[in-house]
Amino acid sequence: MAERMGARIRSVAADHTPSITNPRAVVEIIAEAVTHHEIPKHEASGPTEITYEQ
Repeated sequence: MAERMGARIRSVAADHTPSITNPRAVVEIIAEAVTHHEIPKHEASGPTEITYEQ
């Protein structure tokens, strides 16, 4: 599935909680994803209204 969507796969030495056992790798992967990903522009048709109900 990752190949079909063109995902980049990286393996790192980490436990089941990589943000604790290898936080540097997690930050590097997130930073790489953010800097190498083009964010599509969304053109809204008008103002967006957000309402909250209590």
